[in-house]
Amino acid sequence: MKKVDETIEDICDWIQKELDNDVNNDMVANMVRALAELVSARSL
Repeated sequence: MKKVDETIEDICDWIQKELDNDVNNDMVANMVRALAELVSARSL
C-alpha cells in the first residue's frame, strides 16, 4: 500500500501545481478523476 499512497500524494501534488499555475484543461480533469478512482480502489 505504500506505493499506492505515494502515487496518490504525487498526483495530488501535480494537480495542486497545475491549479496554482491557473491551468484549466482536460488533463487536470482527467487526473482528478483518476485520483478519485485510485482513492476509491485503495479503500476496498
